[in-house]
Amino acid sequence: MRLKMLAPLGLAVCVVAGALTVAGVTSSTTSGAAVTTLKVGEPYSPPVVFDPSSGRMFVGDPGGIEVLDEHTRRVLRQIPVPGEYVDGLAFDPATDVLYATSVPSWEPDFGAFLFSFNARTGAQLTALGTGTAGAGVVVDPATATVWVADTPAWVPPSIAYVYGTSSTTPATIDTAALAQLIEVNARTNTIMRSIESVDLFPLALAIDPTTNSVLVSQRGGEVEAFSGATGAHLWSHLTADAEPSSLAVNDAASTVVVTNPNVGTVATLSVATGKVLHSFTLGDSPIAAAIDPHTGRLVVVAAHQNAALEVNPTTGATIARVPVGSYPTLVAIDPTTGLVATSSAKYGTISLFHEGAR
Repeated sequence: MRLKMLAPLGLAVCVVAGALTVAGVTSSTTSGAAVTTLKVGEPYSPPVVFDPSSGRMFVGDPGGIEVLDEHTRRVLRQIPVPGEYVDGLAFDPATDVLYATSVPSWEPDFGAFLFSFNARTGAQLTALGTGTAGAGVVVDPATATVWVADTPAWVPPSIAYVYGTSSTTPATIDTAALAQLIEVNARTNTIMRSIESVDLFPLALAIDPTTNSVLVSQRGGEVEAFSGATGAHLWSHLTADAEPSSLAVNDAASTVVVTNPNVGTVATLSVATGKVLHSFTLGDSPIAAAIDPHTGRLVVVAAHQNAALEVNPTTGATIARVPVGSYPTLVAIDPTTGLVATSSAKYGTISLFHEGAR
C-alpha cells in the first residue's frame, strides 16, 4: 500500500493495485453539501451498495469489489471477481453475504455468473452460472432468495453463452427472447425457478419485501411485476419511455419509482396494482433514483445535467441540486447515515455527499 498526498487539497490517497482513489473534495453545491469524488479508473458506472449496520460501502470495479469504510473513505479490502467487470451488487445483511454479477469476458468457455462472498473476509463462497449477462441482482433476506435478470441480448445473436459453455445457434434465433428472471436459493446456491415471460431486454430489477413482489423494467417501455412466491405475472405498465432505466422501491409505502430518461419524467407506481400514483417532469435525462426512507426524499441523478437532484417525491419540486461526476447513471443511499453515492459512466467516478435533510 502506498499513500500519496494531493498537495492542493491536502487529501491522503490510498493506491492499491487498481483500487479506488480519492480524487478530490469540493463544496460548490446549492445544498452546501461537500462532495467527495472516488476514482475507479475505467469508463463505466460502478455499482454501489451499503451495509448500514457497519458503515461499509461496497463498490464494483473492473477487477472486482472494493470494500470501503464510508466514514473515512479508506479501502478496507479488495475482493477479486472473475469476468470483465462487476455490473451488479446486492448485500444480504442477515447473513453478511455480498452478491455480484459479472459481465462475460467473451471467452468461449465463460458465461455470466452470480458470485457470493463473505463480506467481512472477502472469501468467495459460491459461483453459479446464470446464463449470458446479468441485468440486475437483488436479494430478499426474509425469504433467503436472490433474483437475477438475465439479458441474452448482450451477446451477438449467433452466439448463446449458457452456464459457462458456448454454443453456436442459427442467426434466425433471437436470443433476446430468452430473457428471464432467475430465482436463486441463497442458502443452497441452486436455481429454484426461471420466469421466462420477460418479453424483451431487462433494464432494471427491484423487489418489494413487504408484498414479496419482483419488479423488472425492460426495453420497449414496460414495467412488470411478478409474485416472488409463485412466479405468477401480476401486472404490466407501459411507460411513456421506451427505456425505463431504473426502479426504486419504497418499502414502507409499497410503491416503486420509475425513471424515464428519454422523456424526462419520473413516475411512482403502486406495487399492488401498477397504477400511476404520481408523475412529474424533471428535465433532461433523469436516469436513476433512490429513496431515503427516513426523510422520504427522492434522489434522482440526471445524466445530461451531471447532477443529483433531491426531490419531493409527490410534487417533483427540486429541493437541492448537487453537481456530481460527468454522466451519472446510478445512485444509492445509506438509509442510516443519509450518505448518497452516485456513479458516473464517463470517467468511472463515484461522488459521495449527504442528503440535505440529514
